[in-house]
Parts: sequence; structure tokens; C-alpha cells
Amino acid sequence: MKSSYNNKGFTLIELLIIMAVLGILSSVFVISSVSMTASAEASRIINNLYALKMATLTWRKEHMDLIGSDDKITMPGESTSTLIQNNTNALAEIASYIDGDNEFEIKTDKNKLSEGGKYGVFTYTKNLSSNNPKRAWYVGYHLTYTEREDGVRDKIRSKVASPSVDVRLGGAEASSKPKQNSKDEKGVWLKVLGDNDWEPTN
Repeated sequence: MKSSYNNKGFTLIELLIIMAVLGILSSVFVISSVSMTASAEASRIINNLYALKMATLTWRKEHMDLIGSDDKITMPGESTSTLIQNNTNALAEIASYIDGDNEFEIKTDKNKLSEGGKYGVFTYTKNLSSNNPKRAWYVGYHLTYTEREDGVRDKIRSKVASPSVDVRLGGAEASSKPKQNSKDEKGVWLKVLGDNDWEPTN
């Protein structure tokens, strides 16, 4: 008695086609996953800036007696008046108004946002001695190199295009004017209060 087996397997061409299809699908998944991660990170930064704005407004309202007409503040026990960005104690108090896991480490470096994903609070003043002084408070975030190169900045740029979002991209200095589509955009800024637009100092 003769038995015959007719087990037909995949040909080499069929296996190559299957592998190609799987490779394409996995690439699409990876690209989509990276894009979703960048979008989520951009949303997190923007939401954090709004939370920091509210904390700054709350702190300012409760400490108006410490803030002079030139927007300089004198904390109890301090002998000199400084702008908010130069006052470590005030920044620490603002951070304490925010619920969270101490993510809001607020630091500045000579009126600039500190490197490495740190948040900042700034008073921007211009022409205080004139009849039309410019005065405003801002909160900002310094994008890390990875966030700038991995698509987070691009996602923020697409989100701030919406008229409902007040956040703007700009330089790392509080006095720099926000510019669109610039490789120098390291700062993400949100106006806290002020009736004047953000203007360059030069």
C-alpha cells in the first residue's frame, strides 16, 4: 500500500512577501507610536504651563504687598528687591502652589530659562521711566535637545496655531520676541498677565 503526502508549504517568494508586509506594518506602527508620544509630551508641557500660570497668579495676588511699582519684589528677610526670576524663595513658593510630583523645578540663569527641561517665571519690563511702560509676567519652559529634535517642538508648533492656545514658541530669554519656524526656538512661553504685547528689547 502506497501512501502519498501532499504537504505544500510556502514558497520562498511568498515568505519574502509576508516578511515585507510585516516590515511595512511594523514601521507604520513605530512611526505612529513616536508621533503619539511627541503629541502627548507637547500637551503635557502646555498643560503644565497653564498650571504654572495659575500658581503664579495665585502667588502674586497673595503677595501684592511685597511687589513694588517696578515689579520688583522683596521677600521677608531679604534686604534687596529683585525681579521674580531672580528670587529663588519666591519661585519655590510658586512651585508649592502646584499639585504634582515636584515636577515644577523653577530655575533661571541670568534672566534666561535654565537648560534641561526646567520651568521659569519672569517679569518682563521695558521703558519703566517713560509715559508708556511695558510690563508683563510670563511663565516659560526650556525644551531639551531631545524634545526639540524628536518632534515635540513641532507638535507644540502645530498646537499653538490654534487661536484657543495662548502658548508661544520663542527664545530662551524673557526679552526675545517669539518667532515662528525658527531653529532657535528653545523656549515655550505663556503670558501670565499684562496689557502689552511681548516686545524685543532692541
